[in-house]
Amino acid sequence: MNEHTLPDALRYLLAARRAETTGLEALAHVCTLVTQAGELVHALQKERGYSNVYLAAEHASARETLLAYAAHADVQARALRQGLQRLDPAAQATADKARLLTRVAYVLYRLDELPALRRRVLAHDLDIETSLAHYTRLINGLLGLVFDAADTALDPEVTRALVALFNLMQGKELAGQERACGVRGFAAGHFSASQHAQLAQLIDGQDRCFEAFLAHAQPPQQAAWAALAESEAELRQLRGMAVRTSPEARVDAALAQIWFDVQTARIDGMRAVEAELSAALPALCQARITRAHDDLDNHRRLARQLAEPAASPVLFTVQGNALDAGSPDLAGPTLSPQLSRSLLDLVQAQAQRLQALSEALADARSSLDARKHIEQAKQLLMARHQLSEAAAHDKLRKTAMSRGLKLEAFARQVLAAGAGGQA
Repeated sequence: MNEHTLPDALRYLLAARRAETTGLEALAHVCTLVTQAGELVHALQKERGYSNVYLAAEHASARETLLAYAAHADVQARALRQGLQRLDPAAQATADKARLLTRVAYVLYRLDELPALRRRVLAHDLDIETSLAHYTRLINGLLGLVFDAADTALDPEVTRALVALFNLMQGKELAGQERACGVRGFAAGHFSASQHAQLAQLIDGQDRCFEAFLAHAQPPQQAAWAALAESEAELRQLRGMAVRTSPEARVDAALAQIWFDVQTARIDGMRAVEAELSAALPALCQARITRAHDDLDNHRRLARQLAEPAASPVLFTVQGNALDAGSPDLAGPTLSPQLSRSLLDLVQAQAQRLQALSEALADARSSLDARKHIEQAKQLLMARHQLSEAAAHDKLRKTAMSRGLKLEAFARQVLAAGAGGQA
């Protein structure tokens, strides 16, 4: 079948369907990378957490455990690199993928730095804060890759799954940072005022992430999360102990290991829910691809019906001569009324479907937009008032609470005021 002989409307409709199918196939590969990034994030979170234990109190068993965590992270890093090698940068070099490709470059740069960081940790050549910052930058880069994948996905069903996954991973990362903060505080025997504030901020951030996760997750993941939340009694007890510590009310430094173990068990539980969500992504992508292929096949079947032009009605004189057969120069595919109507219905149905997809996509991306607003407002406060990231976030959170606003709503107010030079 030569598509060039088809009506223009049908040729472009077929092209639109092919573009959609190609986009879904590319998205399926990106989802595979997202799953690999999640595996690496989890491995690095364990390595980062245990590096804090190692730096706080060196002993032989801690060194061997840390090396084992690092070896596991290396396995996941190699898997991600192999997946990225199958992602052709030239084929992905479209305007909507620029941020995703930039994020990939950043992640690879940070991965290349990892061996030097590990050598310094093993040699006790840096403090816990510096080690934590280096690991966190790499992990945040990987989480950014998941965020960008969700933000550039053009299918609402897949986008909802990616948004749920991103918020779960982000909440798990904040739980990892809480674990690290707790290790430092308990190892020192008490928490400083800044550490108390950091714990409160991290717990608040987790609550927001997990709320967004539950809003976009499917019932099986929601049920798994509810079961996990029922086993946090010991964590709540340890959090209460952390809040009550001070230079005058110290605790046994051995609690650092207990805190680490409790938080690790919790994070492992989160990882199980994350793995379930990640495992559902390939099937979801394949179902969407199959549906798109079926639609494309339906359009092609109609195209085959149109491949042979229908005979035009011809009028004859009473002598039997044809009246005005028409100019050959104006000849083209002539549609029967039924097929013409079928084509019009297809075009209208496609337009309505794309409008519905656009609305569903906007709804799925709403929590991503909220995160963008919060991050942009935080950056604005940091620049205007020379605040650290933690201080800017704390200022946003406290001011929003004092005004009875949700954090994202207040962030939009800050951005609006900033645009007018009032932030």
